[in-house]
Amino acid sequence: MWKIDSENVQLTLNDWEANYRITQPGKGMILRSVSPRKQQATICMISPGVGGAAKPTESYIRNNDLIVDYAQQTTEQFSYETYFRSLPSIGQWTFGLEIWLSVQTNLLDSTPTIDFSCDTSEQAWTIQHDWNQPSCQTPWFLTTANSTSQSPHLAVMVHPLDVEQTKIIRSDSNPSWIALKLFSEFMEKGVIRRGRLRIYASTAATPDKDELRKAHDDFVNSELPLTT
Repeated sequence: MWKIDSENVQLTLNDWEANYRITQPGKGMILRSVSPRKQQATICMISPGVGGAAKPTESYIRNNDLIVDYAQQTTEQFSYETYFRSLPSIGQWTFGLEIWLSVQTNLLDSTPTIDFSCDTSEQAWTIQHDWNQPSCQTPWFLTTANSTSQSPHLAVMVHPLDVEQTKIIRSDSNPSWIALKLFSEFMEKGVIRRGRLRIYASTAATPDKDELRKAHDDFVNSELPLTT
C-alpha cells in the first residue's frame, strides 16, 4: 500500500517497507525488511542527465501505482516521469516493483539520459545474462548468496524491448552498486521514450533462481501500464 504525505512516500508490501522522497529521486528508496530479520538496501536511485527537469510538478497514487511527473522548465532540456507499480510475491521474492521511466522534450533536439541505480550495501552483483549477445533473453542482476549478509538479495530486470537502449555501469571500487543508463540517443520534439524495469527482493539465505525465472516470464508477458 502506498501512502503519500507532501514530498514523502511510503510503500508497505508484505514484510517490506520502502521510503522515498519525490524531491530527491537520486537518493532512491530505502528498502527495509521488517521480518524475519531486518535488512536494508537502497533501490531505484533515479538521476536524470544534464538538462533534466529538477522538480516534481505532479504526484499521485492510483491503485497499486505511484506516478510522479517532472515537467520541463525554461532552462531545462527534457521532462521525465517515474511510474512505480507494486507487484505480488513470487515465492521467496516477496518484494516486487515495476518501474516505468519516460522522457520527453520541448526542444527541437536533445539527448536525454536517466540513470537507474541500486546499492545492496555489501553484496556484489553478478550478471546472469549478457544482453550484448543477440540470442539472449532479458538480462538480470542477482546478488551473491550470503546467509550472514545484512542486506537483502536483489534482482533487477530489463524488459526485452528496452535492452538496446540500456547500458550497464559498474564500479570496481564499489561492487555492491550497479546502474543502468537509459536512452542516451538523439530525440526530437514531441517524441516520448520509455524504459521498463522490474526489481525483486528476497531475505532468503539462498533465493530460488527458478522462482526468479518465473518472475522474469511474468514480466515479459505482462500488460502495459495505463499511461502507455
